[in-house]
Amino acid sequence: MLKYSLAVIIILHLIPWLVLDAGVLRVPADYASIQEGINHATNGDTVLVAPGTYYENINFRGKNIVVASHYFYSHDVSDIQSTIIDGGRPVYPDTGSCVLFVSGEDSTAVLKGFTVTHGTGTVTWWPGDKVTHRDGGGVVVVNSSPMIKNNFITNNGITTTCLNGGGIGAHSQSNPKILNNVIDSNKASFAAGISIFELSNATIMNNIVCGNIGGWQYGGGGMGVDVRNAVSYIENNTIVSNTANGTYSSASGSGSGGAIVFWFNNTMQQQVLRNNIIWGNKQTSGGQISLIKCSRIAIDAQYNLIEGGYTGTGNINQDPQFLGLNYLLSGTSPCVDAGDTAKIFDDVENPSILGTALWPSLGGLRNDMGAYGGPNVSIFPNIITPTEVVSLNHHLPTKITLNQNYPNPFNPSTTISFTIPSKSFVTLKIFDMLGREIATILSEQLPLGNYTQHWNAANISSGVYFYRLQAGSYTETKKLILLK
Repeated sequence: MLKYSLAVIIILHLIPWLVLDAGVLRVPADYASIQEGINHATNGDTVLVAPGTYYENINFRGKNIVVASHYFYSHDVSDIQSTIIDGGRPVYPDTGSCVLFVSGEDSTAVLKGFTVTHGTGTVTWWPGDKVTHRDGGGVVVVNSSPMIKNNFITNNGITTTCLNGGGIGAHSQSNPKILNNVIDSNKASFAAGISIFELSNATIMNNIVCGNIGGWQYGGGGMGVDVRNAVSYIENNTIVSNTANGTYSSASGSGSGGAIVFWFNNTMQQQVLRNNIIWGNKQTSGGQISLIKCSRIAIDAQYNLIEGGYTGTGNINQDPQFLGLNYLLSGTSPCVDAGDTAKIFDDVENPSILGTALWPSLGGLRNDMGAYGGPNVSIFPNIITPTEVVSLNHHLPTKITLNQNYPNPFNPSTTISFTIPSKSFVTLKIFDMLGREIATILSEQLPLGNYTQHWNAANISSGVYFYRLQAGSYTETKKLILLK
């Protein structure tokens, strides 16, 4: 009787795990392709995709499911880089988006943790304009409201015809949540990074939107937003080094809005633009933010860093002082603790040093402008960008520098930044007072640029330590202090 009761108890404890496992469809272990996994899934399931390259144009088919890489549970950004949806081989040329949400999916339909690349967009019907357009090079959203989170959406779009949204294109009363993505090096005639159009709105937060090129017909290097009877929330994004070029028609906004172009407004719908960094974008005409056919538009632009300046409470016009290719902020950046003062926008608190922000946010708890600020912050995969993006601070590094760690003293984590002027094999190590090696933070070949590394010393005793940078024949050592 005792053995029987014990067995029953064990089985009861295992039931939640068995139920969870039953709702996970593994690719390629259970199904050869992501689409096959989706086809067999039901609402609430998770299609879990192992690292690899999948030449597919996946369609959620109205299913409110999670499709995720192993990043879903590992939180290792290398899983994002190594799990690739390549839409460059579509079976039907008019269905060339890497990912399609076109059947009324809601916010429980989630795309998480992929590199999305080589998509060419999908031809869809616009009921308001009563025409067809090609939309969403990487991801297309039609009359749906999915969550698109923690993806690297890069090198999508086309240059030979009209395309709305090289990275992501949403229209027809859609309301996507676009969170914590890198949207990089996409192309489109309108809104090369993100297009939100035709009575749609969006929540666009904590994304890096960089290096996108387009707008030759209707403007918008980074984003294009339709403001007819819809409100979009664009908060804590880093929108940098996008380009809108073209001379198609000044009335259409051709070549305008290197960062964002807002289109159409017949009512007083107020668009929310808050806590963003908008810097280093280029356009053929006008400023980095352009309003086309928007005689009645109201933009609630507050606490943004906008190159060239922009009217609004808390907006500033200063060099953001980026570190490295991922646009992390330096400790002296004017964006640190410069976002909206409302508590709901506060950075995540460091549990070890109360009252300070948890890395990669910096300073106190007040919101940091840009993608590394606010309550929804995350780390991004490395961004491979042109040389002009590396030199957003208007100069290339000319010498090796090793900066003092910040904060110092610290408990238990600190950030170390350095600069190298040429490709080098770099090591960054920690030593104690006796010269014994405590930790190797970095040991790899790096291109020129500015870099930042994070060291968590939670398992190390208080004391004085040294960090040593070696790049080629160059060596420099500095002191840091751990106080617990």
